[in-house]
Amino acid sequence: MVAGETLLCSFKREEPELLRDLFEYLKAKVQYLNIVIKKTGLHVVEQSQKDQTKIFVNLYRDVFYDFKLEYEDAKFRVDIDHLHKIMCMAEKNCMVFVKCFVGRMEIQFKRPEYDEPSIFNIKTTELPTGTQQNLDDHITRVNNENSQERIAMLSSHWEKLVGLMYSVGTHAKFKFSQDKGDIRCNIKASGIMNFVDVNLTKSPEEQNENKIDIQLRGTTNSMQYVSKSLNDAKGSKLAKTVEVYMARGEPITLKFAIQNRTRRSFASDAGFLTYVISPQDLDSSSEEEDDI
Repeated sequence: MVAGETLLCSFKREEPELLRDLFEYLKAKVQYLNIVIKKTGLHVVEQSQKDQTKIFVNLYRDVFYDFKLEYEDAKFRVDIDHLHKIMCMAEKNCMVFVKCFVGRMEIQFKRPEYDEPSIFNIKTTELPTGTQQNLDDHITRVNNENSQERIAMLSSHWEKLVGLMYSVGTHAKFKFSQDKGDIRCNIKASGIMNFVDVNLTKSPEEQNENKIDIQLRGTTNSMQYVSKSLNDAKGSKLAKTVEVYMARGEPITLKFAIQNRTRRSFASDAGFLTYVISPQDLDSSSEEEDDI
């Protein structure tokens, strides 16, 4: 620590793969990270300039060791490319030490067999105006998720599904329905030469493997989203499952439940990686809504 510097917070993390994989996903979408560290943990709030996808990360404080916050909160902006390159240098069995000062972040990698740690510094800047409001709006959206249609499934299966949609057409169209007790979600995509039509059906309660859960909120309206934006919103390296929320005229929310890799279980207790993707107006489509 340099004399006169103001320490904002500090924490440690075992098994750096979680942070490395998280930053890898974020680097594909944004150039900078807006980080807000509170007593509850670490939050990231950012918006992709490529497709306007909003990205939120919540890592619980229990994911870290010796979590110390010197003030009510710590807020700063950092270059994600530099941060990811540094995390890629961390070896599997090392401990990551992070200290956040005003104007810089210090990252240390310490392996048990070495006395001296490797130390890296990254410049940080102040958050852009409106970052806190975006975080507050996201919390409000999370509280309203119960009013939307919901799909829960393995994240690897979801990514294969939207990848297929992206390979065929520019848009993916969703329609929920219920027939004789069966709850379904129909997903379609079409291109010049190819067409994909997939029906997801809610799995029986007793099914454990590859289970699909669909919750219908009383609507059969159709929804349409840009397939590339869906395909680019990934999280399967971090999360075994994903929850998908959508409603007519509303953004689609992809909520990946991050697993804590320091525990030998699939308990989703490390936090969440969330993407919020704007809807595409069905009226602008070349197909009629009744054909979906």
